[in-house]
Amino acid sequence: MKIMPRIGLYILLALAFILILAFVKNDEDDEEVEGVQKRRLQRLKSTCAAESEALASERRLIDGLVLDKGLGLAFCHVPKAASTFWLNVLAKSMNLEFDEDVHNGLLSRSVADSDGLFNLAFVRHPLSRLVSAYVNKFVNNRDEKFIKPMVRFLKRKSRNPLKAQTRIGFREFVEFALDEIERRRISHGSFHWMPMRNMCGFCQRPFHFIGKVETMQSDVEVLLRKFPGLKPAIKAVEERPNAALAKAKDEHVTEKYLKQLPEDLQVRLCQVYKIDFEMFGYQCDI
Repeated sequence: MKIMPRIGLYILLALAFILILAFVKNDEDDEEVEGVQKRRLQRLKSTCAAESEALASERRLIDGLVLDKGLGLAFCHVPKAASTFWLNVLAKSMNLEFDEDVHNGLLSRSVADSDGLFNLAFVRHPLSRLVSAYVNKFVNNRDEKFIKPMVRFLKRKSRNPLKAQTRIGFREFVEFALDEIERRRISHGSFHWMPMRNMCGFCQRPFHFIGKVETMQSDVEVLLRKFPGLKPAIKAVEERPNAALAKAKDEHVTEKYLKQLPEDLQVRLCQVYKIDFEMFGYQCDI
């Protein structure tokens, strides 16, 4: 008769031990999460200091902060870095019109003053972002407002403008994007391939959170701990349910296009995005 109470005690002790292990693991996970953000923010700060002279000579192209004062956050809009997803989430959170024109509706509310708000941004590997811009705007959805400046560029660089090639392959797009970045020219779609460092004043204001498209799922979980009020909006928008598959596909497509480029263009790409690679912890691994 005494055996049963002992068995019950052992079970309780085992359950208590499992709970303790779970709490310890959660603490370790929280510490790791905090460590990732601390390293990302320190890298941002260090790069801003190390490259201050180079950055001072560059113009800040866009101050695309979207403010949600209800939640107390300011989101940096970086095109081709899950920006549509986050703009839709913020639109839903603020009970704004939820449609294809959400970019215009929210960005018109962007203001420079983010004092006292939680400043956050999502970034992406610069070359994946470049490839995504090409595929989205010149292949899958041929946007004339993006294409016309490219055609003018191709004619301008041709010795015979009347017979200029106007086919927009990936190589031609990269030459156009490099020309814009190096000469600081601006066309309708420039913000989709301009360096991320030129947006939102990364070195002019304190950022509290840097997420990455490549770690979207875990970064969203971290944000939800800080802003649980975003959960209904994220659930309503819900994009990229399988981050691992999306990442694998993204890497494959990027590699496929980059292999088409001659070495001189690859070198120039690494150079124009050099500070972005340093600032956000990526490698130029063409």
